[in-house]
Amino acid sequence: MGKKEKLFISNSTGQVLDVLEPGDSIIKAVERERRKQAFKQIVENIKKQNEMQKYFHQKRWIASYNNEILELTKKLNLETAGAALKATLYMNMNSNGRLDTNGRPIKRLELHNIFAVKKSQAQNYIRILSSDEVKFLVVDKATKPYTYYINKKYHTMGTEIKDGRHFVKIFKEKTKELLDGVKLRHLGMLYILLPYFHFQSGYLCLNPSEDVRLDGEKSFFRNWIEETIKEIEHFTEEELSKVLGRDIETIVCYLKELSNAGFLMYSHSNGVFTIKIRPDIMISVNSEKVDFEYYSFVMAEFNQNIKKKNQVKNKVNYKVNNKVEEKVENNLNLLKQLLKNNPNAKKTELAKAIGVSRGHIYRLLKKI
Repeated sequence: MGKKEKLFISNSTGQVLDVLEPGDSIIKAVERERRKQAFKQIVENIKKQNEMQKYFHQKRWIASYNNEILELTKKLNLETAGAALKATLYMNMNSNGRLDTNGRPIKRLELHNIFAVKKSQAQNYIRILSSDEVKFLVVDKATKPYTYYINKKYHTMGTEIKDGRHFVKIFKEKTKELLDGVKLRHLGMLYILLPYFHFQSGYLCLNPSEDVRLDGEKSFFRNWIEETIKEIEHFTEEELSKVLGRDIETIVCYLKELSNAGFLMYSHSNGVFTIKIRPDIMISVNSEKVDFEYYSFVMAEFNQNIKKKNQVKNKVNYKVNNKVEEKVENNLNLLKQLLKNNPNAKKTELAKAIGVSRGHIYRLLKKI
């Protein structure tokens, strides 16, 4: 039996050593491997935190002011609120709230395309958002064509924000990436809920501005893993229904759409909703330092959730594709049999016999 390898660990640094130094200890190979993996995980976590910190400190985000948005959305239905959020994503740095695309002001017709609705509907959204009652859109009619601005009361981009003011950072480019297929009413629900996302945890709740740490000397993440936090007041069905003006069945449907698009994660049990916003899309903040350690963990949760959804989606697609291929193969065999019995059969007769369109018959004939 070979001589056992002596392995050492520094009591001061925690590093594994080949040579024993004064004050260091002998450890077993299993313990060495465990500590190496723990150290590797620490390095990986620091890397993720640094990446999150760099991402959050980028300048291409829009400030959404919570108190003002709360008052604004009381005047809007879900579709119009969704149109407001979509328009906001075309603000740019140091443009005083002007809506731009490719460095030039957006025209009315382009707003119609952004909203992705009929012209009459788009004009109605513009009329409401620029009305004296709402004053979300500011229209400069002195220019031809008109120039559109977002009222800085609700949103700003690239301007200094007063300490202690609670707001949501909207990362415009990442948010735009998720918009495909998401309807205005779904976005409108998200927009209405923005002021309710907790500034430390990212959960949707009734106490979004409350510091829930019991140990104020430690970060939120450290309080969270040590379970030294006050209650986060999640929404009940009745409370969420009252805020959104929709029944629970509709709300769950909309949440599912937003979750599938990647905006949030949610669960719904015992009459209570647990909803968390994705932090690289939108993050609720105040003047305090953002807890990058916590949000790195939250992003890992979202990435794992996305991975699981993609796996399920791939399995479903695989099953669907197999069924489609099997059906095509069956139709092809049936077509061959029909043509064998009657080589002069018309395309219409063949389509009727198989139960498909004439176009499908032409595609099947190409395979013979």
